[in-house]
Amino acid sequence: MNLDQMILESERALRRLTEATAALERLTATAESPSATATVDHTGRLLTLALAPRALRLDSATLAEEIARTIRAAQSDAASAADALLKDVLGEPASTGLTTLLADLDAAADAFTQARRTGQEAPPYGA
Repeated sequence: MNLDQMILESERALRRLTEATAALERLTATAESPSATATVDHTGRLLTLALAPRALRLDSATLAEEIARTIRAAQSDAASAADALLKDVLGEPASTGLTTLLADLDAAADAFTQARRTGQEAPPYGA
């Protein structure tokens, strides 16, 4: 792969990463239980918590347990949705796709820098 091809591939990878980041920032997940509805963002941070009238009839320990369980369910759904989104965008699960993409971008940047220093064509991608 020549330098121009590496630049194009790097630009495509950066575009995919930008798209994935934007989609992740918009991602939310909601879980419901008989007494509560919780919505979290892509990081699992609680955005909203709504209590149903039934919640007022529960003792505090039972209500706290149900709220915590509902929030954990929303967080689990958000994590699954984030993995699915990144797999769609990057072609791999989030745990490996992002790491692989960042490593590829670093390698491309190193090859580009080396080629500019020496005035030579960049080595083939992945070499």
